Amino acid sequence: VYGSTHGSICRQICVFWQFKFGSGIPVKSGSSISNYFCAISVNLDHLVSGSALLRVSAMGREFKVYLNGDKVWCCRVCKTHLCDHDDRVSKKFHGRTGDAFLFKSVTNVIDGKTKEKQLTTGVHVIIDVHCTSCHGRLGWRYAEAYEPSQKYKEGMTLLEKALMVKTLNS
Repeated sequence: VYGSTHGSICRQICVFWQFKFGSGIPVKSGSSISNYFCAISVNLDHLVSGSALLRVSAMGREFKVYLNGDKVWCCRVCKTHLCDHDDRVSKKFHGRTGDAFLFKSVTNVIDGKTKEKQLTTGVHVIIDVHCTSCHGRLGWRYAEAYEPSQKYKEGMTLLEKALMVKTLNS
């Protein structure tokens, strides 16, 4: 995000950060917030849910979101937090590697290719999702469903069970 909206998005992120974590994002004194970040990528639709898909890069370093739920699903390879167990909508899905779960909110993922694909429940437009840390493929997000009975999936993410591990926070 660059240009005139850059500062506005930065301010929104600071407000969210302060709301979520109780403190502001550290900024060097004398520098404006919009000059502090090299790049910002944020999906504002997920800021409300508490498990934000928020990726901030400052000085080339990427910051991860850590979830504090009791049970958290993580990337099997690098253990990066992906989603809270309570955000699972269904466990009756099937992915490329076997069993998969449908989640209403995920974090620490980046989008891959968008494609139209014939799945068992009809034709969908899906976007592959990958781990932000190790870039391993995790599943896909439903961008669009053509069948009226499948519209509930739009915006939700399917993560494959074989590519994740569940951890218990204590």
